[in-house]
Amino acid sequence: VLFLTSAGYDETYADPRANSLRAALRFATTNSLLGIVSNAKPFVQCPELVREVKAAGLLLLTWGVDNNNIDAVRLQEACGVDAVITDHVAHVRKGLTPREHVL
Repeated sequence: VLFLTSAGYDETYADPRANSLRAALRFATTNSLLGIVSNAKPFVQCPELVREVKAAGLLLLTWGVDNNNIDAVRLQEACGVDAVITDHVAHVRKGLTPREHVL
């Protein structure tokens, strides 16, 4: 099970855990979840945040418009993001090298 969060970007939800990356991390670790699925924006803006998620032993998947940008996907891959969810799969995949296709 993965926990879905906007990380405070785009939309606001009634559940505060869905609005805060820190709250999502705390909830996922406390409840022994596999990881989180987060808006990509905080990880593109501050790639060091990936280390925080990985240090908690969690998988990290991201979603959002940033994942339609090949450079943003490459940055996330280099920082340790486990997978990205994109609207433009063929475009993003074409822009990655064969080694990067594991994303």
